[in-house]
Amino acid sequence: MDHNGLITRVQTIVYLLRRGQWEKVLAILTVALFGAPAILRQVWQEVPQAAYLLLYALGAASALWLVYRVWKTAAPPPPPPDVLVSSAIKGLLPFTVADGKLFARLGRRTEVQSLLGLAQDRQIGISVVRGESGSGKTSLLQAGLAYALGKSA
Repeated sequence: MDHNGLITRVQTIVYLLRRGQWEKVLAILTVALFGAPAILRQVWQEVPQAAYLLLYALGAASALWLVYRVWKTAAPPPPPPDVLVSSAIKGLLPFTVADGKLFARLGRRTEVQSLLGLAQDRQIGISVVRGESGSGKTSLLQAGLAYALGKSA
């Protein structure tokens, strides 16, 4: 390996470290540490045995660290909660009274307050809610008004 090849490899490792790709760096380091004794044997004939053992030990340590990182990354996600969680995406289904807390955060507060005032006024016998199909009239009454009435009672 020449001088430019070594610089390119070091730049690659620095690039990977900056991007947080530790697994790739550990894989490169493991291969390099296990391959270094073979290169040392070719270049220098009189390398102490302790140097080989040190390189193999460092290679084994980086391999174990790599296995640990991959194991930690590949751990399965936690199981879903047993309690049903309300979903803001209902599709064509209307929100129900059980979804009232979630519905209260969806920006229909003025409509709910207006309906709540009409429902609690003893002089108004009937109110009409009208709108285009799919505009949320049923959700407004079930998750908005019914939930607010249950909360205020």
